[in-house]
Amino acid sequence: MDLHISSTDGAGFVVVQVAGQIDVATSPQLVRYLRHALLRQSPRVVPDLGQVTFIDASGVRVLIRARRQAELIDGGLYLADASPPVRRVLQLTGMDTVFRAAPPPARPVPALTPAGHRSGPG
Repeated sequence: MDLHISSTDGAGFVVVQVAGQIDVATSPQLVRYLRHALLRQSPRVVPDLGQVTFIDASGVRVLIRARRQAELIDGGLYLADASPPVRRVLQLTGMDTVFRAAPPPARPVPALTPAGHRSGPG
């Protein structure tokens, strides 16, 4: 399956809508898109993973690297939504406690918010 990526600009952030499968074949496409969003659009990026049907370890690595890159430029990477398959992988790998939910103005859909964690920027 293909990966479809688009973005919309917000006030001080960019929402990146991702649909399809994030795997070893499609991860490079997501890397390029997130890098461009961080460096050319905004240091605050909000991936919306609500339409992602599958994610493997390479996809999780992409999100971790993008988060680190955002932090290096005083930005952040916040999840706006995670489909059930994505949420399950993030929970199984413990990454659900690493990624924070998007601040309310950037949250177009219900967010993945780990219990006991703040949902705002930090």
